[in-house]
Amino acid sequence: SVSGPKNTLFRDFVSYVQQSKVVFETYWAGVVGLIWYLAAVSAVALVVAIVFGTSVIPSFNSMFSQFGAPLPKFTEMVFAFGGVGVPLFAIVLALIVGVVVFVVALFHRRIQQLSPLPRWPTWAPIIGKIAEAYNLGLFLNYTRILRGSGVEARQAVADAASAANQPQDLTYDDLGSSDTSFAQLPVLTELGVAARLGNFDAEIAHQCDQHIGNMSLVLVEARDRFSLILKIALYLFVATLVVAMYLPIFKMGSVI
Repeated sequence: SVSGPKNTLFRDFVSYVQQSKVVFETYWAGVVGLIWYLAAVSAVALVVAIVFGTSVIPSFNSMFSQFGAPLPKFTEMVFAFGGVGVPLFAIVLALIVGVVVFVVALFHRRIQQLSPLPRWPTWAPIIGKIAEAYNLGLFLNYTRILRGSGVEARQAVADAASAANQPQDLTYDDLGSSDTSFAQLPVLTELGVAARLGNFDAEIAHQCDQHIGNMSLVLVEARDRFSLILKIALYLFVATLVVAMYLPIFKMGSVI
C-alpha cells in the first residue's frame, strides 16, 4: 500500500528474506546429504550387528560355556543377552535425524512466512546461533524500513526488536551498552557507537547489506560442527561393534 522509497525498502526486505531461504537451503542441503549417507552406513552396520548377534555370538557363547568361562562383558553388553548397545544406537540415530528434520522444516516455514525464529536456549549452540543470526537480520531490516518510513529511531528500534524476537529489554539507548541483562552482539555494539556519532541510519543500511554474508558464515560453522558430531557418533558406533566382535576371538586362546 506504500509507494516510492518506502515500497523500495519493503521490496529490499522481501529480497533479504528470499536470500536467507536460499542461503539456508544451500548450506543445509549438504547436511541433509550427509545425514542420508550416515543413515545408510548406520543401517548396514546395524544389519551386520544384528546378524552377528543372532548367528555368531550364540556359537561363541556356547563355546565359552563348554570351557566354563563367560563371554567378555563388553561383548555381552553390546550384543543380545539383554544388552542395550545396538538398539540404543538405533534409537539415538533416529532421534538425531528426527530433530534435524523438524528444525529444518520449522526454519523453512518461518522464513517463508517472514516470521522470526524461536529464541533457542543457550544449551543448543548450533541451532541457537542460526536462529540468532536470522532474527538479527530481521531486526536490522525492520529497523531500516521503519526509519525509512519516518519512524523515530527509538520507536523504530523498539518495534523492530519486538517483531524480530529480540531481547525484550533491547532499546535504542541500550545499543552498545554493557549495562544490560543480555549479551551484546558485535552488530548491536556497532549500532550503538554509530548512534552516538549521529550515523545510525547509515550504519543500519551497512549492516543490512552485510548480514547475508554474516549469516552464511554462521551456517557454514553450524554445518561443519553438526557434521563433525554425526561423524564422531557413527565412528564410535562402528568402533564399538568391531571391538565387541573381535573380543571373543582374542579371548578364546586364554579360555582354551
